[in-house]
Amino acid sequence: TGGAEYSLTTGPALQFGAWVTPSVVRADANLIFVTTRPGAVRAELFDASGRLVRSLVNDTNVAPGMHRISVDGRSDRGDRLESGMYFFRVQATERTAVGKLVFAR
Repeated sequence: TGGAEYSLTTGPALQFGAWVTPSVVRADANLIFVTTRPGAVRAELFDASGRLVRSLVNDTNVAPGMHRISVDGRSDRGDRLESGMYFFRVQATERTAVGKLVFAR
């Protein structure tokens, strides 16, 4: 998982989706995603040019539920990410979700 941690919360009315909180990041953020079926999940962070800067999760057996990944503002190499817009993609068994976040340093 590239040093990221994720946790699980289950509930009866969860629907697939993903979001980042806060959306403007000064230090750390949380990528939250919900899966409704067990299976593989890949979560990645891309810069504004579409280059992969961080692999957050690459797991073949994720339980359904709500998951939280800590996003520490660093690349896979450990470099601090520059200020600017970034995009995340969460690919799960049932669907793919995309969104954006802004690092404001």
